[in-house]
Amino acid sequence: TAFIPAQRRSPEAPAAEAVRDGEAVRDTDTRALRVAPAAGRPVSRRRRPRALTALVALAVLAAGGILAVRWAQQPDALETSRRAAATGPLDSWRTRLLPGGDTAPACAAGPGGTLHCSARGIGAARIDPGTGKVLWSRPLPAEAVVQAPVPAGGRVGTLTGERYATFDAATGAPGWGVDLAGFTGDAAPAGDVLLLGSPSGAVTALDGATGARLWQRHLRGHTDPRPGPYDPATGLVHVHEQSADGTRTLLSAVRARTGEVVHRRTLDGLLLPVATGPAGAVILTAQRLDSQTEEVVRYDPASGAAHRVRLPFRMGEPRVAVRGSTVYLLERTGMLVAVDTAVPGGRELWQLSTAAGPVSAPVLGEGDRLYLSAADGRLLAVDTARGALAGQTEPRLRGGRLGHRAGVAPPVVLGGRVVATAPDGSVFAVDGAEPGRW
Repeated sequence: TAFIPAQRRSPEAPAAEAVRDGEAVRDTDTRALRVAPAAGRPVSRRRRPRALTALVALAVLAAGGILAVRWAQQPDALETSRRAAATGPLDSWRTRLLPGGDTAPACAAGPGGTLHCSARGIGAARIDPGTGKVLWSRPLPAEAVVQAPVPAGGRVGTLTGERYATFDAATGAPGWGVDLAGFTGDAAPAGDVLLLGSPSGAVTALDGATGARLWQRHLRGHTDPRPGPYDPATGLVHVHEQSADGTRTLLSAVRARTGEVVHRRTLDGLLLPVATGPAGAVILTAQRLDSQTEEVVRYDPASGAAHRVRLPFRMGEPRVAVRGSTVYLLERTGMLVAVDTAVPGGRELWQLSTAAGPVSAPVLGEGDRLYLSAADGRLLAVDTARGALAGQTEPRLRGGRLGHRAGVAPPVVLGGRVVATAPDGSVFAVDGAEPGRW
């Protein structure tokens, strides 16, 4: 059976700005939001920035009177203020990365609770998540398209054109690199391993710490395999491929360190694996040829069962977060739907229109919290128990402009803080405990 590669639809990491070494802005406005750490995302070489349309701008304006907000900082000034703390909340901070920029950086959680960000002119920078101080930064040509650093094996990697370069997560010392011209699709992190697919049907695994090849294997039935979600609990990465006619999807579970194929299954439909669930389950979205998503599929390898949950309406390329048996699907427009996959046939729990589009992927935090970022620099928190908005920050535009980017970087949760980015070129953090006061 002939298969075609899965189509990557994850949001583009925004082009970024340069770092002003070691300086941070304590934000005087403490109304902000909280987010959970995103799982390691593939690094796409096919994404290209696109200008946001006027329709998007109107949608953002409608989301909350953006241009009417008050601005607490001058765009090119670095000032410091500490959040009043009678009860001892965590400090908020804001670090401006290249004050002249108009695009948002992209950040990711690194090993040991570290925070690393990329920006235009910066391949990677490490920021103290407690204070916002830039601990180190490594330059990159300003015209290079970069995405959030990818942690693997104690290093963080960044994509520059056709090359993947790494830095020591703690010190920023340059590490190994690899030319990606011979590979296709995405470079996907799987714990301390980096996985690469090729048009020959082979999958290559590189050690994240050294860049050494761990294994290279042709997977039976695959002609253009695409590494997908990684499950840290099992050590398995799920490689997928869709048939040429869009009626079947081949899913192979591979041990990231050894290349051993643990199980393989062909499922009906045009499916995209998007997350892993409890007990080794794989969550997939069922799509139409027009990229509209109609169902959520929960595949349980132990039993071989594939449970399908019909969505209340078709969703346009939603991004997914999973907690237990509950799957949260978020459209780029800001429409959020929660469904329970545990019961036969599933059931809808709630719907919420955040009116914040375009938005990032959803990220889960502690308790009943889900977080997302908006293109205007707002950070939003959702109470997943009630399906209601719990709080949001003010927009952080640059001179009233959204900037040029095709996707919105998701926020990160570290040590009780929620870290997000904005098109004014800043990285900011807030206390995640009380989103209603942000």
